[in-house]
Amino acid sequence: MTRSIDRSDARKRVLDAAKRLFSQRRYNAVTLRDIAAEVGIRHISLYYHVPGGKEALFIEVTERSLQHHYERLTHPIDRAQPNVHARLRGALIGYFHNHQWI
Repeated sequence: MTRSIDRSDARKRVLDAAKRLFSQRRYNAVTLRDIAAEVGIRHISLYYHVPGGKEALFIEVTERSLQHHYERLTHPIDRAQPNVHARLRGALIGYFHNHQWI
């Protein structure tokens, strides 16, 4: 059980580091070695956490980010009163409170 928790934590650290580096430098300027150095592991170890390499890592980071934004946007809409004006207001509040992309 501890091993799966450790692996899950390491994977989260890899994804968080990749998101941070892709945000700062963009995709082409980031290498797997950069991400590994950020996490404190050997770059070959990244394939254990993301077998598809840099492209798969970028896709997963992007999907996670879009899912996060979707949830942040829909939550205020779902909580709004059942009229168009309130729902649009909720959408705008959700959008502007979390307007941070990858």
